[in-house]
Amino acid sequence: MKFNITRRWDRPQSFRVESIVGQFSLQDVKLEKVFRGSIDVEDEEWRVGVIVGRSGTGKTTIAKHLFPDAYIRGFTYKEPSILDDFPEQLPTTDITRALSSVGFSSPPEWLKSYEQLSQGEKMRVDIARALLLNEPIIVFDEFTSVVDREVAKVSSLAIQKAVRRTSKQFIAVTCHYDVIDYLEPDWVLCTDDMSFTKKKTRHPPITIEIRPCSVHLWSYFKEYHYLSHSISPMCDCYVALLKNRPVGFLAAVHGVGKTRFFRITRIVTIPDYQGIGIAKALMTFIGEHYTKQGKLPLMMVTSNPQFLHTRIPNWIITRIGHSSTHTMKQLKDAGSRNRITIGMRYKPPRRKRENPAQNTHTPSESGLGENR
Repeated sequence: MKFNITRRWDRPQSFRVESIVGQFSLQDVKLEKVFRGSIDVEDEEWRVGVIVGRSGTGKTTIAKHLFPDAYIRGFTYKEPSILDDFPEQLPTTDITRALSSVGFSSPPEWLKSYEQLSQGEKMRVDIARALLLNEPIIVFDEFTSVVDREVAKVSSLAIQKAVRRTSKQFIAVTCHYDVIDYLEPDWVLCTDDMSFTKKKTRHPPITIEIRPCSVHLWSYFKEYHYLSHSISPMCDCYVALLKNRPVGFLAAVHGVGKTRFFRITRIVTIPDYQGIGIAKALMTFIGEHYTKQGKLPLMMVTSNPQFLHTRIPNWIITRIGHSSTHTMKQLKDAGSRNRITIGMRYKPPRRKRENPAQNTHTPSESGLGENR
């Protein structure tokens, strides 16, 4: 796709304009900009592209010129809940699945209006709506422009994963270079010099530190959880930190029943940081940690869509709803109308037998300082 775009504008007639023209000798200045270049992907399969560059270098002009029908010009939001802003014909399960796919899987936040959301949440809602459009290509301008830069990177990673799970093509138009690697694009057009590169790299590692914490830290996370805000003071609590920011929380407690067991009673990720596997890291950590401590079986019951549609290593599904049997179709069709829940149990991975004479390493019993 080659482009050769000329944008011209007439010089306004006013006293102030004429004074500036005379002051800076602008009589012969051409009031036009020319943008020339190409995006060479006609005969290739691609899923994510990026148009990046400084302000005024033609990003929006080029995007609108090459993809006029795919350019997202903004959605209307007027309902008290964002759920009701989606097209009326869409099933609620499709809406919540789209929201969860872009890393926005907090049911309490879905009840808010668009204006009550954070900038990061608004962007994810916009992209969820775009993914549900009957369009093969989505061009999203001002991508991450009004979002905290760490949130922008996390959002980019979650969004590109969501796009790749569909059959759509997504083009991010942005002036921020820091999100490129997290989008893992198939191609990049830089409008600073109109260079075009086919780029597919892995995103930089995102390090999550998991630490034990006081039960009082729950007050920081409770508004994002879909169940009761109360929590047992007897819980073992853990916090996930991203660059020293608390972004995830898990609480586990000794279960009461005929047999000895333990269960995860609360797990939540701050909405701006959803979609990159923080909850998975917490569940993997607590599974390994409790295995070392002999605290098994470890279980969890949830109706959060993040877990209804996601496989987590070493966690097996034991039931759906009130049934002890299940199928993947039941799991995919699970909706909030009947509040279908799933039961999960941690199954430690099999370890290879070791020669006791060669096993001289004693692993840490706590493992609480590990990064995951």
